[in-house]
Amino acid sequence: MPRLAGKQGSVYLGANKISDIYNITFEIELDLAEAGVKLETHEVYAAGRMTSRLSGERYITDTATDISGNPEVGGSVWGKNIVANVPASGNNYVGATVLWTFHTIDGSSVKGFTLNGEGFLERVTQNNPRGAVSELWEIRNISLPTVTN
Repeated sequence: MPRLAGKQGSVYLGANKISDIYNITFEIELDLAEAGVKLETHEVYAAGRMTSRLSGERYITDTATDISGNPEVGGSVWGKNIVANVPASGNNYVGATVLWTFHTIDGSSVKGFTLNGEGFLERVTQNNPRGAVSELWEIRNISLPTVTN
């Protein structure tokens, strides 16, 4: 059975593909609470809430940032998206959720899988090392994403 190569993956915000993305990670976490009784021989747990997030990195290129095109390209694509989705309202910030799609193999409906979700673009970190400049990002979901083949 062939293994999937990460280089074929992609992430979309709404209908727009984000360019130069790599190292995409999807995480699901289930909170567990101890539910055991004293003197039991093994610990017992009860399931609690679930959380999930989508994160990754993208290379920053030496072109103007454009988040209206498809694909979204240029400098700080995620930085510009987080600012666009968190408009200032007096002294309060009211964030807007983003719809996202993650394909393990872009353009294929028969190989890999696709996740669709909605969440807050929670964090963007821009790195300027000696090598390639990159942007790390994280979306915290408001519900569990749907999975399709």
